[in-house]
Amino acid sequence: MPMKDEVHVLHDADADYVYKLNGVREVTVVRCRSAARVIDVPDYIDGRLVTRLGPASFSGLVHVAELQCPQSVRSIGVGAFRDCANLMAIEFPSELDEFDAGWLEGCDRLRKVIFPGQAPLVPAQLFERFDVHELRLGPGTRSVHVPHHHPICLDVLEIDDANPWLRMDGCGLYGAGGEEFLALIVQTTLGCDAHGPSGDDAAGSGPCFRANDGCKRIGPYAFANQPGLVEVDLPDSLERIGEGAFSGSHELTRVTIPDSVVEIGPAAFAGAQDISRLDVPVAVHEVGAGAFAAMPSLDRLVLPAAACVDAQEALACVADRPWETMAACDAAIQSLQDVDVRARLMIERLKEPLFLSRRAKAAFESLLADDVEALCRNIAETGEHSLYEDLADLGLLDADAIIAVVESLSPRRHGEAIARLLRIKRDRFASVQPDYGI
Repeated sequence: MPMKDEVHVLHDADADYVYKLNGVREVTVVRCRSAARVIDVPDYIDGRLVTRLGPASFSGLVHVAELQCPQSVRSIGVGAFRDCANLMAIEFPSELDEFDAGWLEGCDRLRKVIFPGQAPLVPAQLFERFDVHELRLGPGTRSVHVPHHHPICLDVLEIDDANPWLRMDGCGLYGAGGEEFLALIVQTTLGCDAHGPSGDDAAGSGPCFRANDGCKRIGPYAFANQPGLVEVDLPDSLERIGEGAFSGSHELTRVTIPDSVVEIGPAAFAGAQDISRLDVPVAVHEVGAGAFAAMPSLDRLVLPAAACVDAQEALACVADRPWETMAACDAAIQSLQDVDVRARLMIERLKEPLFLSRRAKAAFESLLADDVEALCRNIAETGEHSLYEDLADLGLLDADAIIAVVESLSPRRHGEAIARLLRIKRDRFASVQPDYGI
């Protein structure tokens, strides 16, 4: 009877399989030797079930173009198919519950993948490392991660009928039972009649994609770096736009953001160079950092200030972009919980009080007066010393406040801030208080 640690060899029609016993009824393939173009690994070797493919077990088979793993395999070792330079198609078992792109390192001609049937996630590395054109997903796959820097370019995507999470509609892939748009997948159908413009809407427009009703989320990088995509219509059911969702799509000129949206992720539209206008609904309560970065054609951005989680972006919206419904924006500023961001926004509004009501002006001045000492200390930490001048110009920083702040700061750490404050006191309040030295 063969022993567990002994190495055995099976001479099959297409290949020689070196294997070890794995328990009483199972074997592990340690090494495959073959010059065949097509390899169909057997389910049984020496009457025992093949359950494991060992590390590098099929590596370097330069002649193989198609390889089918046995359905009994539950584990695949590191670099199992590494440097199979001419491998173009591989089928993984329907019950395998994991996937590692490292298994296929060096398989530069890979085009077709039948994905492990129970693996929950298709990683972005599958599309970053390999030029996959045909992908088949099993019943256990829940989501697909989109690469950050280039789109997924498939000719064929098939999803097992038993999969309850993923669905394909035209050229769009949806997850979470249709609630999340994951990716624009099949490039050859972009602009097809099912999703492209038609009739009067088609005049003078390029390829347009319309997301399905019932979709609540646009996933990360779902429309990123899409060549030729000009317009995207989003449904009234949409609530969230994910990180980098439209980033780098240089030809995109129009995106409708429905009133139902409450959150826009970081870098969501970054690098969408041809968009000239974006109207962000007042319901949006969070906009990630850099959401509208590198958009040189954007000449109108309607954005509630309270939506910005990044202080500099919020300030840019106040200073550089035309706003609508200023009263609503002023109310939103007052509701901000981040005192530092709120103070900077209020300073900008008081400096350029376009349509600033008396009530809002009084509320801003009262809030700033309550926070002025803490704000001045924060300014010393951040080095934005010009804000001291703004506070003095607005009449919110007097000699007493300056003395209180100076006495609370460390001369060693905050010498520049103290010098700026003392200069303001000397120039503006010399007759109010005697000079203060440190």
